[in-house]
Amino acid sequence: MVKAVIFDCGNVLHRVENKHIKKDIGLTLAVNIEMVEKLWRKLVPSFGRGEITEKEFWQKFLRQSGSKKPLPKESLFVRELRKRYKAYDDVMKIVYQLKEKGIRLAVLSNTIAPHVKFLTSKSLFRLFDIKIFSNEVGFQKPDKRMYRLALNKLGVQPAETVLIDDEPTHIKAGMKAGVRGILFQSIKQLKRDLIKLGVL
Repeated sequence: MVKAVIFDCGNVLHRVENKHIKKDIGLTLAVNIEMVEKLWRKLVPSFGRGEITEKEFWQKFLRQSGSKKPLPKESLFVRELRKRYKAYDDVMKIVYQLKEKGIRLAVLSNTIAPHVKFLTSKSLFRLFDIKIFSNEVGFQKPDKRMYRLALNKLGVQPAETVLIDDEPTHIKAGMKAGVRGILFQSIKQLKRDLIKLGVL
């Protein structure tokens, strides 16, 4: 019997806008997109584990990119997300249905502090019993500690738990921890898979 469902956040609960965020960073700071991509890959993982603050991220970014442009008042991680933010309402309806059925709910996300703050302000996580963000716990999926922490906080056994994520490597890691995995590809497919498991 399924007692808990763990949801990924970006590309599952809401649309990810990283492409537009990176473009905005490049245009605002006069840095070519190749350099933006390079520094994103280099610095965002540390930011996403909470090892550096946003201020430290931008200090490193400006130094390593050679940009002399000033940072805008609003975070460059949030500006485009705010403009384009779109929650997936059909997925949120499923979250609500599961909540009504008494199923324990967790969100488990590799993310950064400004995104957590913004998404919280949009009440995206209001229905979740447990919220685990990589920047707050110091490690990221597919680290097995993420899944163990979620299970411990939910108070359920792995076999009683379903993980929904859009990253195959994260699903594989969750299944190694003993949970059942659903690779999110579409709302129709998600509903079908949850019905198969007897959750909906």
